[in-house]
Amino acid sequence: MKISVVIPTCNRDEPLRECLQSILLQTCLPDEILVIDDGESKRTKEIVINFSKKVKSIEIKYLRKKGQKGPNISRNMGIEGSKGEIIIFLDDDVILDPQFIEKMIAVYNKYPSAIGVQGYITNYSFSPFRNALGKFFFMVHSQRDKNDL
Repeated sequence: MKISVVIPTCNRDEPLRECLQSILLQTCLPDEILVIDDGESKRTKEIVINFSKKVKSIEIKYLRKKGQKGPNISRNMGIEGSKGEIIIFLDDDVILDPQFIEKMIAVYNKYPSAIGVQGYITNYSFSPFRNALGKFFFMVHSQRDKNDL
């Protein structure tokens, strides 16, 4: 399966650099990374170019967005420009667990008819109260290895 990672970003150079570094630490690397730049910072393009020089095994695309702004429009642009059968959407401040992509692929292999898979956020925890409200009102809750939607 071809894996594409789409990262919309807007003037958040340092978090983007950390996000890209966490992709390099994956036990299973993606086939391509698309960074869609929605901001005004000139450093974003430099960060992506420098990252692509270090990483030869992953195709890295920098796309500059003009016109309408917003992460959803950027994600759609990423979908249009990607080659992957599986598209992973990351915010530019996400730091991935080293097995994130490997676990995503395992779920798709186990459940080939799955339409989408969600990861678990580890940089903050959800209180039992928040989980109860989310489960009751939005039919969603978060617990390690037991996320539900």
